[in-house]
Amino acid sequence: MKKKRGKLNIVDIVVIAVVITVTAYAVYALAVRMNDNGGTADIRYVLEASEMRDGFADKLKEGDILYNSRGDYLGKITAVSVAPAFFQGADKDGNVVYSNMDDFETVYVTVSCEAEVKKTGFEINGENISVGNSYSLRTPDLWFDCQCVSVDKTES
Repeated sequence: MKKKRGKLNIVDIVVIAVVITVTAYAVYALAVRMNDNGGTADIRYVLEASEMRDGFADKLKEGDILYNSRGDYLGKITAVSVAPAFFQGADKDGNVVYSNMDDFETVYVTVSCEAEVKKTGFEINGENISVGNSYSLRTPDLWFDCQCVSVDKTES
C-alpha cells in the first residue's frame, strides 16, 4: 500500500494551528511584560557624591532643580548633608584601614520627584533611577558625579 505524500490531513492542520497560537501568545505576553509599567509614583532618592572638595556642597541648596548631563529634569533637592570623606586601604598585614581625607567630604543629596514605575524600577525622563547606578548631574551652580544609594516611594 502506497502512502500519499504532500497532503495535509485534519490532524496536521490542528497541530500547526496550535503551534502558531502558542507562539503568538508567547510573543504577545513577552511584549506586554517588557513594556508594562505601573503608572507613576512620588519617589525620594539619595545620591552620594564621595570625595567632593570641601565647600562644594555649599553650592547644592534645598529647592535646587537637578538635571542629568543631557539637561533632563530629575527632581528637586529636598536635603543636603555632609560627612567626612575616608580612604579605604590596607596596612602591611593586609588589614583594612580607613584614613580621613583632608580637604574632601562625602555629600548626600536627597531628591524628590514623580517617576514612572517600571518593572526595572523607577524612571524619570528616560533615566533609570536605581540603587547602584552612577550619574553625572548638575544644578544651576554645580556639576558633579554621584551614585544612588537609596530609592523609596513616598506617600502622596
